[in-house]
Amino acid sequence: MATLTAVVDARGAILFANSALEDAVGLSRRSIAGVPMTDWFTEPELLQNALAGAGGNEYAVIRYDTRLKRLNHDPLPVHLVLAQTDVPGELVVELLPLEQQARQEREERLIDQAQANKELIRNLAHEIKNPLGGIRGAAQLLQMELDSRELIEYTQVIIHEADRLQ
Repeated sequence: MATLTAVVDARGAILFANSALEDAVGLSRRSIAGVPMTDWFTEPELLQNALAGAGGNEYAVIRYDTRLKRLNHDPLPVHLVLAQTDVPGELVVELLPLEQQARQEREERLIDQAQANKELIRNLAHEIKNPLGGIRGAAQLLQMELDSRELIEYTQVIIHEADRLQ
């Protein structure tokens, strides 16, 4: 589902609504133009308070979760973003259906987790590589001190495996 968007005046009356919002509430733009946007929420006081705060320049953007009323459907859980615009007295209201918001957050978490895993693997490789150099060096020194052909062969195996792992 697309982002539901409306432009409202300082009192919350709808000046413009995109087609996604029309589809969600089940009415045309003409039908909802001029209607207070607070009429479309199960908890209208949240939007009223947000509009009052935006009008008083208490904040530029406010976000909260709420439920959008729809004709002939159950209310739609949405993440509401209310932001001031460049035009005085006009505010933009974006409504992201919560399943979409949850999916975006989940994708962001997966990206963060993949980055953390990559960093962990890089650090682990570094922690393995450094001691291998020491083991290889110790095996070379030991090999120079040994007289037994069998023991020299063991040190060669150690050197070969250390080289292979690096």
